Amino acid sequence: MTQVSPGAKLSVKVRSPRRRVTVSLHRAGISGHLGKTVAKRTLRNGTFRVPTKVEGIYALRLSVAGKRYWSWLVVGKNVCFQFGKTSRLQLSTTTVVAGGSLPYQIVNTSDGCVSAGYPYTFQQLQPDGSWIAAPSGQPFLLPGFWIGSGGTFAKTARIPPTFSAGTYRLVDTVFGDGEIPLTADFQVVAP
Repeated sequence: MTQVSPGAKLSVKVRSPRRRVTVSLHRAGISGHLGKTVAKRTLRNGTFRVPTKVEGIYALRLSVAGKRYWSWLVVGKNVCFQFGKTSRLQLSTTTVVAGGSLPYQIVNTSDGCVSAGYPYTFQQLQPDGSWIAAPSGQPFLLPGFWIGSGGTFAKTARIPPTFSAGTYRLVDTVFGDGEIPLTADFQVVAP
């Protein structure tokens, strides 16, 4: 994998006395699937040149005698090119009143990207030490947001006014290299 700044010029020299070589640059996704062909040229001798204008993930492909060779190219510094494996919840406070708000952040602690959304749930600590779901009755929109390596995503949990005093757990989920459940405990106090 090669990482370059937007505007850098990609140059591939070809010398093949007997076979034609097809060189192409394709947009690609984080999962490795190829998208639109940005540039393509077939030649025996010469140079394939293309400017890298738009940030993103690209695949540089060479086809020679029916065989394909490729290399990944990442254009830009803030481009997600691999999935993350770890994240954590960071609460702004560990005590909140019933009916109040609990600001928090999802912190991506991995070297890849994770995606997060708006939904979250609550669990309540029981006297026997187990946790049970504490329904909030809140609807959520379902857009997803990428969080880059070391990045944060700010959210606010609305604490239902029906929650009694006690210990609760905020449960959120991010997706990276699989599903990554996140939890943080907090106290609900009477208003």
